Amino acid sequence: MRRDKNMNHQNRILAGQRIGLFGRGGSGKSTCAVLLAKALAKAGYAVCVVDADSTNEGLPQALGADRTPESLLAWFGGTVFSGGPVTCPVDDPVPLAGARLRADQLPGQYVAQTPEGIRMFQVGKIGPLGPGAGCDGPMTKIARDFEFETEGVAPVTLVDFKAGVEDASRGVITSLDWVVVVLDPSYAGIRAAATMKTMLDQMRAGFLPATQHLDDPERVFDEMLRVLKPGGKLVLADFSPGGFRAMDAIHRAEGRRHPHPPSRFTRFHARLRKAGFRVRRASGQNQEVLVGFMGSHLHI
Repeated sequence: MRRDKNMNHQNRILAGQRIGLFGRGGSGKSTCAVLLAKALAKAGYAVCVVDADSTNEGLPQALGADRTPESLLAWFGGTVFSGGPVTCPVDDPVPLAGARLRADQLPGQYVAQTPEGIRMFQVGKIGPLGPGAGCDGPMTKIARDFEFETEGVAPVTLVDFKAGVEDASRGVITSLDWVVVVLDPSYAGIRAAATMKTMLDQMRAGFLPATQHLDDPERVFDEMLRVLKPGGKLVLADFSPGGFRAMDAIHRAEGRRHPHPPSRFTRFHARLRKAGFRVRRASGQNQEVLVGFMGSHLHI
């Protein structure tokens, strides 16, 4: 999925590779991440472990790290929901600026280390952000884009994602060289692995996001209007022209092409106005938003 990196002088096949670990809660995913990290370090690899689970804690202790590192989310300035620059990769797929860091660029409090020399990073936890923190999509973007560069041998990076397949559906698999699915002996565990394989197959085949291949967008829009409660707010979001150009550039670099239909926002804007909504339309660098409110005031 990623472009090939130059091999180091030891000709280690996993040097510079990124390995993502997925699995259901309780499947042993994080335990496998710890065991794999220690085995790779014993084999002579430089190893980085990224804790990309936004809810569960304890990976630094399981690795035997000297401390729990401060979150990379804090280093990058916080989530867009709290006024920071880190956006959700679904809303804004553009790569995170400055995500590739050298040891001399990242302060020591953001890096923990084990006796074997494994470096450990923590993307961030949603709990400490408090109620109303928004989704953990920004943490997913950091997990997708963060790379730590070391002198000499390029490290193999293990990324321990949160339970389930939500992070995979947000596009993190596009930055991985290997995907490891840890199975628990259950029907649900096997189905989760099958879902992950389907996602990988669809990504290779160039499937469009769900909002870009609706069979009947007008019907979906009618249903939104039908179920909207009095005083409710209807929010529609899509890529702006700049967002589509950015996605096209990403797809070209990956050797694939995504056709995309023209925006329906102008038509939806007119329909909302005709239905008595107060409407506001805004366009940013990569995203366009249409907000309709049935009432005397429009609050966004």
